[in-house]
Amino acid sequence: MRSKKFHLQIAALMAILISFLAAQHAAAQTEITLYSFNGTSGYPLFGATIDSDGNLYGVSQSGAVWQLAPSRGAWTDNVLYNSAASGFNYSESIPTFDSKGDIYSATLYGGSAYRGTVIKLTPESDGSWSETTLHTFSKDDGSAPDTQLVFDSAGNLYGTTLYGGAYNQGIVFKLTPQPDGTWTETIVHNFGKGSDGANPYGTLLLDSAGNIFGTTDGGGIYNSICEQTGGSCGIVFELSPTATGYTEKILHNFGNGLDGATPYAGLIFDSAGNLYGTTGYGGSHTWGTVFELIPQAGRRWKEKILHNFTGPPDGVEPLGGVNFDVAGNLYGTTFVGGGANGIAFELMPQSNGSWKEFILHSFGNEPSDGANPIGGLVFDGSGNLYGSAYAGGVYGAGTAFEIKH
Repeated sequence: MRSKKFHLQIAALMAILISFLAAQHAAAQTEITLYSFNGTSGYPLFGATIDSDGNLYGVSQSGAVWQLAPSRGAWTDNVLYNSAASGFNYSESIPTFDSKGDIYSATLYGGSAYRGTVIKLTPESDGSWSETTLHTFSKDDGSAPDTQLVFDSAGNLYGTTLYGGAYNQGIVFKLTPQPDGTWTETIVHNFGKGSDGANPYGTLLLDSAGNIFGTTDGGGIYNSICEQTGGSCGIVFELSPTATGYTEKILHNFGNGLDGATPYAGLIFDSAGNLYGTTGYGGSHTWGTVFELIPQAGRRWKEKILHNFTGPPDGVEPLGGVNFDVAGNLYGTTFVGGGANGIAFELMPQSNGSWKEFILHSFGNEPSDGANPIGGLVFDGSGNLYGSAYAGGVYGAGTAFEIKH
């Protein structure tokens, strides 16, 4: 029989090995500033999206929809659309593509009622992009669309507005294309009644059955508690299609005890049907969380906090969502924390059910590095991560970056 001392030695060696592998894992990440923004495309919001050719797309605080195209080791910034210059102030919706390469986005303001619009950008043969307004909001049918649009399998567009609707607390809307080229709006849900959620901010998630999942950064049954400290709570919701419309089910109310609060970003599914997201605030240290919602019998959902952000040197305020890699690890960013200007992080599931955090990059430590990433991270086909930082860079107006993984 082996001695207790032998087993303790093995355990110690395993602990050293695990620590070594973790250090090697963290050291294997390299962050590269691809481009420092300036001028019209400066101060990028909400991260970036990537196409099959490796071009990056996003929106800026000034209202520009931008493209970064790689060429011989450098990146070229192309402003595809400037909503401020065209009178449609502030496009704050990350571009969505259709199968033809057209771009769909939304403007926070603008339109005949100055409540925002949904637009389509079509590439022309001379390299320019033409703009078509698909819908103009008028408050009663929503106001201030502020999130990325999503398609269903039938070609309908879905999105949210931050305000407007029956209770002026935002809506979920659906735009249906018509044979004559116009689009018809349907209000899927009005937020703000009673203890319902309020002010939806994150991108919607659709499943194969046509159910719609999302978050609101306010409202819910605990919102009065959050408001006492100057914040808001929020919910996770599901909207299910019926013969006469949609029925809402609140899957989780944030803000109870040490729970997270104020989810700004949308959700993702894993292969088992569990939902994952972030809260910008709340948790055991009040600096935000990464959470999982697990479906239970009786159409209930159970929340599990995967990570409580603890403040520097850890992150603070994860305003973007999370994404999976092929191995089931989660990736995201925080707006501040780290050295001071935010981090990119990885969460790796452990055999005991916990999740271990690795800080992939702390922003702002080099003169040309970005600072304060607002959005999440996206992958290319090789597993490298891309995103944008709101500030920092050579001109102080933000960066696009890559994390080689």
